[in-house]
Amino acid sequence: MTITDKQFQRMYRGAALGAIAFFLLALDVYFKGLVYSLDEPVLNTLSALAPSWVVSFMAVWTDLGSVLVLTIGTLTLAAVLLTVPSLNRWLVVPLAVNMVGIAVWSTLIKGLVGRERPLLDATVDGTGFSFPSAHASGAMAFYGFLIVLVLTGRYPKRPTFIATGILGFLILSIAVSRLFLGVHYPTDMIGGLLLGFTWLLFSLYGYRRLIRKTGKAS
Repeated sequence: MTITDKQFQRMYRGAALGAIAFFLLALDVYFKGLVYSLDEPVLNTLSALAPSWVVSFMAVWTDLGSVLVLTIGTLTLAAVLLTVPSLNRWLVVPLAVNMVGIAVWSTLIKGLVGRERPLLDATVDGTGFSFPSAHASGAMAFYGFLIVLVLTGRYPKRPTFIATGILGFLILSIAVSRLFLGVHYPTDMIGGLLLGFTWLLFSLYGYRRLIRKTGKAS
């Protein structure tokens, strides 16, 4: 991974904007504001329009954002980074901070906001508080990290474009699956994506500062 100074500044600005957007959305949800009031109508409309086969498919697809899958993915990626000589083993630092941090933040904020779910369904990890969606935040954090690895690596443009598109689709589809399954409101999904995006960039920003101070390869 090679993060240029220009990319470094973009990460800082992106993280700051993401944090502000998430904070404003969290306040709206907590105080039941304008955006909050749109949640139920949107979710009810989606539920009425979604074919049963789509819901069944989403019940399987959503597991790509589960704690089990993301944990296995994180450990596998860490093992690859540590054992493949051509890769930078120091990347396990932002990876660990990113994934452990997003789990802590999601849990903490869920407890602080204390929003009840539209539906409790343990079969699709639909338990506990609702805001933000941990599936959405976890997917953004992990698959987003992979996107950064692809974009900052020296790979041909076409494979980079395809890989980025696939990973981006994974993130969005996992987040949307929570709506089709009825276990989250739209603001939960958006909040999860914003939180995952913000923490990912903060993790990378911190890593960039670390390598500047220590002189480790980026």
